[in-house]
Amino acid sequence: MATIHFVRPKDGKRRSVSGRWRIWGVLFGAFALLFAGLWLHTFLAMAGSILIGFGMEWVTGLREGDPDYIWTYVPGWIFVMIYGGFIPQLRIRKYERCGWKRVELADEFE
Repeated sequence: MATIHFVRPKDGKRRSVSGRWRIWGVLFGAFALLFAGLWLHTFLAMAGSILIGFGMEWVTGLREGDPDYIWTYVPGWIFVMIYGGFIPQLRIRKYERCGWKRVELADEFE
């Protein structure tokens, strides 16, 4: 994914979205979502992870103190990693929804 540039028409403030966010989202999940300014998505990712964890406890019958209990966390972690991989698309949608305009790369951005 190439870098996409946005300008807010009201005051000319600029933001860029690059594909590098995807790798940070996969590696650091909810922390990357939070750092990207996607507060609601951070909450949704964490809530989804917790619900998946409760579901895994229920399905496997494992409880805290069991030697294999750590495995109930893994599906929730994977969910947050996948969710974090969508940071570029989420940021693009956020800027477009807020009325920011896409602009072509100009010398002033470099």
